[in-house]
Formats: sequence, C-alpha cells, structure tokens
Amino acid sequence: MSAYARLALLIGTPIVVIAFIGAVYLQIYLGSRSTRTGWMLTQDVTAGTLLTARNVERVQVGAEGTPFALLTADPIRNREHADHEMQASHLLAPDDVTDSGVVLAPVTFASSPSLSPGQQVDVYVTVGESVYQVGRNLTVQGPESIWVPASEEADWVALQANHATLIAVRSAGAVAPQGSSASLQQALQDLGVQTPSGGGSGSGSGYGGGA
Repeated sequence: MSAYARLALLIGTPIVVIAFIGAVYLQIYLGSRSTRTGWMLTQDVTAGTLLTARNVERVQVGAEGTPFALLTADPIRNREHADHEMQASHLLAPDDVTDSGVVLAPVTFASSPSLSPGQQVDVYVTVGESVYQVGRNLTVQGPESIWVPASEEADWVALQANHATLIAVRSAGAVAPQGSSASLQQALQDLGVQTPSGGGSGSGSGYGGGA
C-alpha cells in the first residue's frame, strides 16, 4: 500500500466514524423533538357526553412518551361521544369514544331509580297488562333524556309523543332478552303470588306466604 493510500485511510476512517456517530445522535435528537397530534379532555365527562370545543382540545404530544394509540381523528367534527366516564387532562385513545350513531331522545319515566348522567339503564314499556323491554344498556344524559341508536330515533319519539308508560331499571339486561315481555298474571305467578285466578294452594314465595 502506497504512502498516499495509507494517509487517506488514516484520515478517512475517523471522518467516517465521526459522521456515523453524528448521524445516530441527530436521529435521536430529531426523535426526541418529534410530536404527534392528539386530543385531550379539558373537563370531566360522563359516558355519552358529546365531545365539543368546550370539553376537548387538540394537543401536540411527544412521540417518544406516548407508546399507546392516540385518537388522531377530530372528535368534534365527527361528533363523537365519550364511551365511558373520564377525567380532565385525559389523552383520548380510539376506544375512549363512540361514533355518532346515537342521538339524544327525550323520555318521561313513569318509574325509575335515582338516575345520574352516564349511568346505563334498561327500559321497559307497559302495554295493557303486559311489559315489554324496548331498550338495553342505554346511557342516561339527564332525568328526561337518554342516548339511543340513531336508527331508533323515530320509535323513541313515537313512544314519548304517545305518552307511553316507560320504566327504567339500572341493570345490564343479562337476564331478560331483548324484546322480552311478561303479562301481569305471568309476573305474579313467577313471583309466587297467589291470585284468585291462579287456583291451587301452593306455598308461593311472595310476601305473606308464611307458615
């Protein structure tokens, strides 16, 4: 190897090493400064709350510090709703929101437990002496409003307009299948209440069954 070649190798090798190290550190530096767009709650929200400029804002989040999935689509423009109760400063993930396939329907319950925004209820309607389940796991917005599937909006409006007798129950609806019904006579029989039309003298399990 000529003296010129040895000199070039002696000078070139450190330059290549320095350039490589510099490229690595540049990549680390740029990575530490890179950000992702996300959305953060500015107020506490309950399940079903419509996300608006009043309770959510766009933020820039360091890419290195957020390994989880961030919601990147605009929840305000898309009219998304909170999927569950969350506190202010929470960074939204895709599974924190639900699409706009729900609408807020007015309801007047003839009977219900004490209800708070964000709670979920099953809803029944009485027709004559029969009771039918018409809604399951519906989210309460207020004492006289619940979130329902948009496809059922007209049905809920019809129930309200016709002053249907609605009953709300805080339940997951795991026992009663969707659309289930029960007559007054059947309900009394299932609960072990003896009635004049029931016949027999079974012991029953209702109040007053004693011995």
